[in-house]
Amino acid sequence: MRPPLALRSPVALAFAPADRFFMRVVPLAKGAPAAAQVELAVEGLAPFPLSQLYWGWCAAPDGARALVYAAHRRRFTAGETAEWERADAVVPDSLPLLAGAADEAERRQLAEKFAVRPGKPRATARRDRVTLELTGADGGVLATAIVPRTALDELDVRDRAGQGQRRRARRQREFVWRLLLAGAALLALSAVLEAAAFGFGFAAKARRAAVAERAALVQRLDTARSLTALIDELTHRRLRFFEMISAINAVRPASLRFVRTTSVGRNGLEIEASTSNAEDVDTYETALMVHVAVDHAEVRELRTRDGTTTFTLAVTFKPEALAASPVASRAAPAAPERKEGGT
Repeated sequence: MRPPLALRSPVALAFAPADRFFMRVVPLAKGAPAAAQVELAVEGLAPFPLSQLYWGWCAAPDGARALVYAAHRRRFTAGETAEWERADAVVPDSLPLLAGAADEAERRQLAEKFAVRPGKPRATARRDRVTLELTGADGGVLATAIVPRTALDELDVRDRAGQGQRRRARRQREFVWRLLLAGAALLALSAVLEAAAFGFGFAAKARRAAVAERAALVQRLDTARSLTALIDELTHRRLRFFEMISAINAVRPASLRFVRTTSVGRNGLEIEASTSNAEDVDTYETALMVHVAVDHAEVRELRTRDGTTTFTLAVTFKPEALAASPVASRAAPAAPERKEGGT
């Protein structure tokens, strides 16, 4: 059974002994995928199939060459490879020293330096970069190499077939790590806010007392505002049914009789009317269309039977034309929303 996941850095590397790998610096052609070129190079250099190797590679910063390393799988015991399972990547322990090697000669010089003065490898992560370091016995840094975090799959010597699963597990750990950091930040912020709230407690209490003292004034102001709104509703927004009837009745031909009148919204009427003179219908419609208070007038459902013409008249008024004068307001009280009647 695996031990529980420990709190750790978002990137954890396992270092394998470098003396079990053969290493070469191979050139890379521009414009071609680097991974395919490296795979062909390893196949040409190694006497064994890739399926029998642990291998990886590290591209130089300029992308013109790459350090490749490979080892036969039998050179590692089951116990050693079992320790690799929870690592984000497994790399040779000399990689911090050799990752930026310019050519094969320089690589050999650095390898000899590493053999004479061995160091302890370590890895740290910051945002999108991973820093590889070799430290001496005194804790000083002997060599440093910086690689993109996205290059971990290229550095890793383990089986390429499992990289997708390992990548998902790595992203999951990074996500958990960020949540933990965010939680710690929220705890710190909560402590600061709590201290600030305690500091402002007395001031808040004084403000509440002042608000309570002014509650009566606030209530009076709110009552006045409500009355003002009500007066505005009654004087400017109420339904002016009688004003609309009076406006259209002034130009109504004598032969027309209103059978039923219905209000439509605040600015409209729908009238069922009849007349013994069919020509008066067009005359009335024309008179309404040019009326200063009418926005639109339309005759519908025109029917003639036994010398009587019936029709429906829809009239829409201009809102500003319905403002009642003081005389009209005294003469005509407010009507309900919908009104029916005959004229």
